[in-house]
Amino acid sequence: MKIDILFLNNEMNGHDEYFDNDLFQEYCETHSFEGKKNQILSVPPSYSKSENLTFIVGLGENKEDINFYDLGTLIGSKINSDAEIKFLNVMEGTNLIIDGILYVQYKFNNYKSEDDSSVNNITFQDLDSSENEIKKNSVFWVRDLINTPALDKSPEEFINTVRELVDSSGIEVEVYDQKWLEENDFGGVLGVGKGSDRP
Repeated sequence: MKIDILFLNNEMNGHDEYFDNDLFQEYCETHSFEGKKNQILSVPPSYSKSENLTFIVGLGENKEDINFYDLGTLIGSKINSDAEIKFLNVMEGTNLIIDGILYVQYKFNNYKSEDDSSVNNITFQDLDSSENEIKKNSVFWVRDLINTPALDKSPEEFINTVRELVDSSGIEVEVYDQKWLEENDFGGVLGVGKGSDRP
């Protein structure tokens, strides 16, 4: 699905290029959209000159008050399928908005009998989001580790997971055993490990 995103302040300037003015004004009035901070209105493709679904995102009066990451999570929460996104007017906080859109797509399905909700594939037209993708993959990897119960995350399994992650990167993983921990006075770590049958 193609989604256009248009950011508007409370004066609603800048939409003429993308919509028929009268239809747009009527649609916004019908749905009480006034360009207030964090307001999001989904406008059907039939209203847009590009014939794409468009999210109109309110910025309010003062751009300095905007948390661009949070704004991205709000936008991302409205996306429930694979999407190609085009920002119609690019802002200075675009990278944070992209991060928010991507991070909110996270799902942990490892323990569901049927994985019916795969992570949405989101791409961005006319923007290089490769760094955002790398960060997203790293954040999702950490979230998966955090959400995996300790019963299924023994020290050996954790070490193997880290080694798999860095295998092709040239990073060397050094693992310290119980003897090394004792010799280097890691009593706290050893004490916690004694509470497990897999220290």
